[in-house]
Amino acid sequence: MIPYFIPFIFLTILTSLEFTKRFDFLIKNRFLYFLLSLLFIFFIGFRYQIGCDWDQYKGMFEKYNSIGLVEIIKGNFFSKIKLQELGHILITYISQNIYILNLIYSTLFTVPLFYFCSQLKRKYFSLLISYPYYIIVVGMGPIRQAACVSLFMLSILLISKRRYYKYIFFTIFSAFLHQSSILFNSIIL
Repeated sequence: MIPYFIPFIFLTILTSLEFTKRFDFLIKNRFLYFLLSLLFIFFIGFRYQIGCDWDQYKGMFEKYNSIGLVEIIKGNFFSKIKLQELGHILITYISQNIYILNLIYSTLFTVPLFYFCSQLKRKYFSLLISYPYYIIVVGMGPIRQAACVSLFMLSILLISKRRYYKYIFFTIFSAFLHQSSILFNSIIL
């Protein structure tokens, strides 16, 4: 339990510094923000047997890891899989290890989340608010769905900045990771 409090305490300290104007040089430091995002990528990515879908993801990894890339390209395998899992199969093929797979999904979860929070006025406060449920429960649980939700948050920013082509790219990319992203991204439209 104690390892979960360390990032929470660190975010609490940064949030309290964010509300005081004395430490603006520290709060606005992009290197610190980058290091914090790396901490969360490793914190989420190197988990072992933590989360509600751990056994299911491990079973999917063992199932899809045995598939060759040639079988995926030929299309003989498409009759046996759902199209929504094609991105997951390709990421599984690239990773070749359950820990690398977790790191890839934690990166897909953390980077859009941190980018979304960096666009807000109080970025550390928004991370502190998202930590108890969104990062711990969702991010360390069903990580594929969490990555899709983070890509959805990125899509909201892209639509608000009128970057429609990037929005379409991230929508298609997230749809290949998990089918829930189709529901989330249709809400934007």
